[in-house]
Amino acid sequence: MVTRFKNIAMCLLAIITFSTINLHSCGTLQLINIVFPPFMILYYAINISNYVHSRYVFNLTESTIPLWTYSYKILFHALLFHNHAYKIILTTLTWFIFILWKQIRFIVIHAENRLAKIDAELYASEKGIRIAHLRHRVISEDQQNRFHSNLFKTNRLYMLPFTKDTEKDYCALHNYRVERIDGNSPTLNNDWERRMWDASKNNTTFLDNTNCVADRTYYTTFPIIYILVAIIATDTSYTPEAFVNSVLFLFQIINTFFLHNIVYDVAVDTLYYAITTIYMIMIINVHCP
Repeated sequence: MVTRFKNIAMCLLAIITFSTINLHSCGTLQLINIVFPPFMILYYAINISNYVHSRYVFNLTESTIPLWTYSYKILFHALLFHNHAYKIILTTLTWFIFILWKQIRFIVIHAENRLAKIDAELYASEKGIRIAHLRHRVISEDQQNRFHSNLFKTNRLYMLPFTKDTEKDYCALHNYRVERIDGNSPTLNNDWERRMWDASKNNTTFLDNTNCVADRTYYTTFPIIYILVAIIATDTSYTPEAFVNSVLFLFQIINTFFLHNIVYDVAVDTLYYAITTIYMIMIINVHCP
């Protein structure tokens, strides 16, 4: 409902705003004023249709930001530097790295949650068996095996019966997982409780955090460095275009870590609408006497 309302509102606002801006352009229109408004209006009009909307919402709730939502954003950033071919190439490259990072981050987190869900459902079924070495350096009995890390990394997993120690670990994992869902932060009194609490985030089921090549942080956070380098390389001047380009990318990077996909989608689209409107008004004011 929120997504459909956002798309309808953005479509109407884009029609009203950009029509008003172009009517007061004193006959001088820049490329961005000619190309971007129709594309943005068409983009939101397509998203309103039932078929596209259903896929849009499904991706936001079950997957990640739909790939086609990047189309008008890439176009806007390219039009910012339409007089500089190398800047268009660099900002497009920045988008490629950004989208790749978002997809890799989703795959890692989705894999962690999926494996953890399998583990939790197996425990909840009370069949008395578990998957050994599914979690890295979490279950005490697994760590007693000197090949534990190698078994985890090579997916050599085994079905083993619960023992008193593993039942204790899994019970703590289950309870802490419920605490996280409820938004609670329990008091942690020792290293074991802290280990179980950290493991309830599910970030120990897919990649470990000891080898840089297989470190989840390497895949989910480190690519930001490449994005920042690409942003700086695109335009090192203090022009409005460089400022707009940087702010839009930084806003999306930061809020990837803090906002749910639906809230993120609304926030980013609102910011793009506001900044594109301000920028186009500024361009018209510069070229009109």
